[in-house]
Amino acid sequence: LDVSENEQAIFDTVNSAGVRLTCADTIKNALFQKANENTVTEALQRLKEAINHKPQERRVVDFEFVIDDSTTYYQLSDFKSPKAKLLFQSYRQLEKDYLQQEDKLNGLRQQYASANQQGKEKLAPAILDLEKRILQMNEELDALGVSVRNAEKTKSK
Repeated sequence: LDVSENEQAIFDTVNSAGVRLTCADTIKNALFQKANENTVTEALQRLKEAINHKPQERRVVDFEFVIDDSTTYYQLSDFKSPKAKLLFQSYRQLEKDYLQQEDKLNGLRQQYASANQQGKEKLAPAILDLEKRILQMNEELDALGVSVRNAEKTKSK
């Protein structure tokens, strides 16, 4: 190198092995060039802390049920009201039945999509009836959810 050549510019282009640097290498190089020793030391310390950080133990979650804006239950034992607990068990069963009916409806719809005209005429009433039942179950779920919340809020007051 002579006096007129910029050693950093040369290194930014080719490393000591003669291999072209990636954009990431060039950016990292520029950052380290501008950073003072304290900044680098602090950054390395934060990196070590992040690597060694152990997350809080995760709680066992059976479900997620929102009681209000500030309360969410994750286990049956979270319920304080026996009535709310029983209602919630009914809610979970209805929810399970609802999901099974949705799966059944999706299967019927797939059959309908690939059926001939006669098959479609045969499947249509079953699909319509199941859609009505699922809408009804959805309304029942909503109402039961409100009942669970109200029973729990009444107990916790």
